[in-house]
Amino acid sequence: MPLPLLIRRSVYTFAGLAGTFAGLTMLFLAARLVFAMGGRCGTGGYGYPPCPEHVPELALLGLFGGGACAVLYAAKGLKFGARLSLLPVPALFLGMAWNFFEFGFDPPGGGLSIGWLICGVVFVVMGAGPMFQLDKATWRETLWSDWQPPSEPALRPLAGLTPIERAERARDRVSTKPAAGAARAASRDPAELASALERVSRLHAAGELTDAEYTVAKQRLLGPASGEGR
Repeated sequence: MPLPLLIRRSVYTFAGLAGTFAGLTMLFLAARLVFAMGGRCGTGGYGYPPCPEHVPELALLGLFGGGACAVLYAAKGLKFGARLSLLPVPALFLGMAWNFFEFGFDPPGGGLSIGWLICGVVFVVMGAGPMFQLDKATWRETLWSDWQPPSEPALRPLAGLTPIERAERARDRVSTKPAAGAARAASRDPAELASALERVSRLHAAGELTDAEYTVAKQRLLGPASGEGR
């Protein structure tokens, strides 16, 4: 990656993350101020006490400003390494759960608030539940990226290859060291050769190799002598 692009994406990464978690902090603090008033407030009237000063602005700035920074991080940040785009949502729910539990055990009027404790459990499930559904491999794919720059393109899909290229791909799948002739094939371990031939047969049976491609791949494993005998 060119140095100017790397620097620019690094700035976007740190700015996006800083803004995202600043927004989460604003929402967390705004919620605490409302919880301290009994869990509800308004602009006055309708039986709701007025909200503390600047709480609506704090909540809106945290929600929309933090969301915009999260989009900036996901769209313009570094494309390799740690990927934290999915973590702000669980962090938001778990932060609210903390407030529910803290004020549920010690509400403003004293005693115990069962309703808030139940809400705390619900928010924990909403925030942490999906994270526990991921296995180790999915966690790795979700939170880490081995992005390849344009100068190192990934292999083309099998459907986009020519027949010769598909045969070459099949050879690479079944053997890390292609045979260079009958003598090379004879020097291979028989068990390894049998396993490679079995994999080629499975690819052919699955329809990923045509008859011609199957023949080419098999000949490359066994050596030119295998084709001459037929």
